[in-house]
Amino acid sequence: MYVQKGAGVSASQIYHHFGDKKGLVRAVIAHQIETSLEHQRPVLDHLDSIEALEAWRDGAAASLTRRNCRGGCEVGSLASELVETAPEFQGDLAAAFPRGRSRSGTACTR
Repeated sequence: MYVQKGAGVSASQIYHHFGDKKGLVRAVIAHQIETSLEHQRPVLDHLDSIEALEAWRDGAAASLTRRNCRGGCEVGSLASELVETAPEFQGDLAAAFPRGRSRSGTACTR
């Protein structure tokens, strides 16, 4: 109901595009994963040295500082919100973490 009202659309439009509430939640999860990876991909693709890893760490710390540490990791925060209340989405969320690996094999653990 909140999504419907906030988006200014009818329930039939939501069900047409997402099928049901679970489809909508899965779309939100996919969007968060893609957005997070899109922002980090340029750095993640070049984690080939300690210096590059330190630069990624410093960038992640600066991002958190700019937000006063609010929000944390976009995917991790979403996972912590859903893991116990909506276990049917655990697979969707768990699939995000291997995708955060760089070509060098380093994990995204922001």
